[in-house]
Amino acid sequence: EVCQPLIDNFIVHLKLQDTSTEFQHVGPMSSFDSILKSYEGSSGTAKKQKLIHEDATHQGTKKDLSNLQLPQFLIIGAQKAGTMAAVKNLNKHPDIFVASEVHYFDLAWHTKDVKWYSSQLQSTKKIIGEKTPELIYVDECFERIKDVCPDSKFLLFLRDPVARAYSSWNMNVSKNREGATFDECIQRNLNNLDEFRSYGTGEFHYVQRGFYMDQIERFLKVFPKKENLLIVIAERIKSNPKAEYQRIFDFLGAKPFDFFPEDDHIGSYSAKLSSRVAERLRRVYRSHNDRLFAFLGERIPEWDEAPPPSSTPAGSALAPDTTVAPASSSNSTGIVQLSTTGGGALQLPVTAAAATSKLLTFAELGRKHGTDKVTHHGYHRFYPRFIEQYRNGPAGQAMLEIGVDQSHSLNMWLEYYPHAFVYGVDISLSKSGERFRIFKADQGQLREMRHIVEKDLQHPLFLIVDDGSHIPEHQVQCFDYLFGSSALLPGGTYIVEDIETSYWARGGL
Repeated sequence: EVCQPLIDNFIVHLKLQDTSTEFQHVGPMSSFDSILKSYEGSSGTAKKQKLIHEDATHQGTKKDLSNLQLPQFLIIGAQKAGTMAAVKNLNKHPDIFVASEVHYFDLAWHTKDVKWYSSQLQSTKKIIGEKTPELIYVDECFERIKDVCPDSKFLLFLRDPVARAYSSWNMNVSKNREGATFDECIQRNLNNLDEFRSYGTGEFHYVQRGFYMDQIERFLKVFPKKENLLIVIAERIKSNPKAEYQRIFDFLGAKPFDFFPEDDHIGSYSAKLSSRVAERLRRVYRSHNDRLFAFLGERIPEWDEAPPPSSTPAGSALAPDTTVAPASSSNSTGIVQLSTTGGGALQLPVTAAAATSKLLTFAELGRKHGTDKVTHHGYHRFYPRFIEQYRNGPAGQAMLEIGVDQSHSLNMWLEYYPHAFVYGVDISLSKSGERFRIFKADQGQLREMRHIVEKDLQHPLFLIVDDGSHIPEHQVQCFDYLFGSSALLPGGTYIVEDIETSYWARGGL
């Protein structure tokens, strides 16, 4: 609950030397570097706080690289392809040490220096490595690796891309990062392939991460020595682990070691991937896989014949088309569902998911109407989990959004809930239509909110969304009143958006 808003908005505070001035940037991670550059250019004496390292920090440390413990090999991917188990098994070898998830070349590049990186790799063993499976996917990491450890060897674990995508989706659902069905996510990826490898899009690239040959070709442009890259197939590790690990030991120059490799597989999916979705993905991946097979000089029959996956590391998750019940208290997403009321007065159809399957998804409607819930914040990853259950509800019920602005979200809500009435409150807008009414009121004036609820609302509410002033005092007083009022039906949901303002020193949530 604490960290997700920072991830969604990437809040950065910069202190200037010898001054009390503070510069705050709230925005997508992808714009961080350009913000810093433009800001530095506006003041010749302004310096970033030492926490934020310039590239010069890395350059200055390179003179002392010979005295630092740096990796002889890196496990660079792929995500959800067995790299966690590989770390555990390689660390059993008496001469090999692998640090896990250091993330120096991607996430920590602007905040840590090479000496810090070296400190994460300390071991008395002879062969030192580290595992960060995202590296193969982020192009800018390659040049950084080349600057720091140009002679490193690389291990790349690959898994059937269909199974990898489904496993990744299950992981994100289990961690409350994803609210859409797997089918919706695949369609979303296919509609936005141009977002490949870009940060700050609010998207999980389930499909694109399986375009292995694209990633390998970009990697080889920076590291052209193919003999320094070993590709390991996850399915072969599973079927013949001792032989595959011995192949890895040989590649790393380690002595033979007889041991029983562990399988890091724990838990299972709640349901198998549907054969329909699996076959659709196989068609998408066919040409990409053929390019990989040509590069390897062999096919991978385990991928050609792979059944839809039925198990996964890291616990259970939702079936692709499961309707999700309301959470009981809170969740760790970028939107915070403070609570759901008890009871069960909402008359929701048991087959709501099936009944709404032909309607446009939350993400599709958000893009259609241009609401920043989707285009900027990426909340479509979480919203459906909590609100899709109301889509096929009976007529005569309504939702309320505080903060309507240019009516983008109003238009989305009207289409998302075709049987519901939509109320809105906005400080500068008042209008009405066949299925909506917007009240002009100040969220900070509780008496105005009370008047609307007690005098003007003609329908009970199944959903309240606070996207208003974002001032914590306003958020708190509205929640205290609205959540406890009779306006919100038992079984209804209350959502507060954009809680990064909760970290204000005065009045924080």
